[in-house]
Amino acid sequence: MQRHGAGHAVTLKTAGEVEVLMHVGIDTVTLKGQGFTPRVNVGDKVETGAPLIEFDLDYIATHAKSLLTEVIISNGERVSQTIYGSGLPAHVGHLLTGLNADQYAAEMRGQLAAESFLSERSRPH
Repeated sequence: MQRHGAGHAVTLKTAGEVEVLMHVGIDTVTLKGQGFTPRVNVGDKVETGAPLIEFDLDYIATHAKSLLTEVIISNGERVSQTIYGSGLPAHVGHLLTGLNADQYAAEMRGQLAAESFLSERSRPH
């Protein structure tokens, strides 16, 4: 887990190596942490449903360009299936998006095993 110093964004890496960036609001970095309370630290392992950032919605609404919160998959090629939430405004505990990287991980393990086998076989003895 990585966290921006201003507390407005976090990046998570799943067990399947999918990288997910969550960025609260637009131009909120200019708030320099005001209105944000991080609930995780760099390097923490987090469980599903764990709070990552608490924020003062009123403060951010009156001091930032937008409340739009982006959730970005920075390496989408690792995702084999995406499951979308309801499309309605999200509340605590609601599913935003579910990701499945199992298929990709299995394919990569197979590819790496094949490459390892080939490189072992091609080495002079």
